[in-house]
Amino acid sequence: MVNKLFARTLAFISPQHCILCDQHCPGPLDLCAPCQAELPYLQAPLCQHCALPLANEGELSCARCLKKLPSFSTLVAGWRYQHPIDELITGFKYQTKLSHGRVLGQLLGARIRQLYGHSPQPGLLIPTPLHWRRWWQRGYNQSELLAQQLSKQLNIPIHRGLRRQLHTPKQQGLNAAQRQRNLKHAFKVNKQQTLLGQCVAVVDDVVTTTATAEAMSRCLLAAGAAEVHIWCLARTPIDL
Repeated sequence: MVNKLFARTLAFISPQHCILCDQHCPGPLDLCAPCQAELPYLQAPLCQHCALPLANEGELSCARCLKKLPSFSTLVAGWRYQHPIDELITGFKYQTKLSHGRVLGQLLGARIRQLYGHSPQPGLLIPTPLHWRRWWQRGYNQSELLAQQLSKQLNIPIHRGLRRQLHTPKQQGLNAAQRQRNLKHAFKVNKQQTLLGQCVAVVDDVVTTTATAEAMSRCLLAAGAAEVHIWCLARTPIDL
């Protein structure tokens, strides 16, 4: 735990170098312009509900959302989950490379501000919670750190009333149906009164099948939230 805390401190005081090529990188962002241009940004056409890339211009929704709309209203993702974004997120999530999360959070915040424009933004940010056992193993919640970054940029307060009450197996390697079963009754909301009538944004790192996003959205709507948006760093290219 001490080593993890020390690494977290170093992540914020280390000299500015590009998190990808390690070259000196003066300026507010620890990512040089050439490397930033190499990131796999999500490009239209995208499903207006779940941000899954679509095959043809003019399409508005993916086949899955046409069949059944998700419980969340919209999903905003910065990038496709592929090289080098996958490596950056893995470093942020599992290897205490918090500078990766800080840089990606800054870029995601700029994208959110651009996409919403003059439209009203959600009034609360809700980090995707970790079960306490997983938090203890990792030493931090990457979604919480990402939410803190977005909160500062967008001036939106954080609501920490959503908790993970079940210690479920990891979602990696499970198909959509297995993920849904895995997450049944996994989440619970405390302080429900603060959610009543609120439009909220759930902050996560990666969205794959939307099973986690769907489970959290249903829980928040049942607790009185009026609308749920999902904000994440990356979306998988194919909805497995």
